[in-house]
Amino acid sequence: MSSDQRFKALRYSLNLARLGVQRSMPRARKPLATGALHYGEQRLALPTFKTPWIRLKPIMSGICGSDLSLLQGASSPYLAPLTSFPMVPGHEIVAEVDEEGTPWPRGTTVVVEPSLSCAARGLELCPMCKLKRPDACENRAHADLGPGLLLGFNHRMPGGWSERMWAPASQVIAIPPQMSTRRAVLAEPASIVDNALKQVDWTAVSTVLVIGAGTIGLLATARLHDLRPDLTIAVRGRYTSQTTLARELGASTVFDDAGDAQFLRSKSLDTWAGRALTAKFGAAPFRLEGFDLVIDAVGNRSSLRLGLGLTRPLGQLLLIGGAGEVSVDWTPLWSRQIKVVGSYGYGEDGVQTFRDVLTWLNVTPLPMDNLVTHQFRLDAFRQALQTSFHHESGAIKVVFTP
Repeated sequence: MSSDQRFKALRYSLNLARLGVQRSMPRARKPLATGALHYGEQRLALPTFKTPWIRLKPIMSGICGSDLSLLQGASSPYLAPLTSFPMVPGHEIVAEVDEEGTPWPRGTTVVVEPSLSCAARGLELCPMCKLKRPDACENRAHADLGPGLLLGFNHRMPGGWSERMWAPASQVIAIPPQMSTRRAVLAEPASIVDNALKQVDWTAVSTVLVIGAGTIGLLATARLHDLRPDLTIAVRGRYTSQTTLARELGASTVFDDAGDAQFLRSKSLDTWAGRALTAKFGAAPFRLEGFDLVIDAVGNRSSLRLGLGLTRPLGQLLLIGGAGEVSVDWTPLWSRQIKVVGSYGYGEDGVQTFRDVLTWLNVTPLPMDNLVTHQFRLDAFRQALQTSFHHESGAIKVVFTP
């Protein structure tokens, strides 16, 4: 194989002037987002891999909330040392094997576990990887491949928003026969959810509130419905397409009050979280009870405020949404003695997590295909992003089909 590769892709380039405007003027974030991307021919000089990598042809790649945050300049700079530019995004990947001599016949449909920890880089395992904590790998900024948490956040190797990519052979998983690509593309976010749910102490959980009815929130609802049918699951959504699907995926109650401040005061919460005491001095209303577990699948100031206010005393708040820089009153955290659990990545064995969720996605009778609402070719990226930004369009999971 020639080390000089040419292919078409969507490339993200960091522009500090644009980023500065987006961060100082929130209204400019979405209008300027598409200016960060360029569609055209890419030239790649393949590095010398220390472990077997294989060439893939992406056939479907999702647009993730972290991708949208990056394009809007809304990502926290905390993880910037673990990201390198310019890069081809896309870490929710369904692809075809595009070469001979691999463990799979050419044309086999696969998904990719996109982590760039020690194993993918061919390095001696760091202390965290030896402890089976690759999501905390100490070599994610190693000079050989360069900084990158995942494929799609690394300047040397393209992600799935491309006509061609490469992945470690050990992190490529064939999908079950007859499985639709619309289900397979959910494997990566479903693995995020699956790992997060393993962090919960389930011994005293009977009621769950899922905040957010986007991809992560709906996957959490469906996974809990199938794994723990004894739970009572409520979902906080905003748009008709989301709330309808939440009910279809197992939510017994859906809250669609317009506005989170109004929702916190809603009488519909009284049977779940107790009566709201009269709020004073502009504070959020205090409720005497709450949900045993609240899952924040959004990760912004408003969702965190809801989560802290609606978790019962001694309850648990699970953060799956990637909260960044937010200002929130943490008084409920200590006054109600809430356990806050953060979750990232795919767990001790990411490939096995992917296999587990692929098996689940393949057999569940729930209408998982309906999460993929819009498909676009790479050259229609402006329309794809505008659709992703505006959930009023009915968008949940928007994907590229290169």
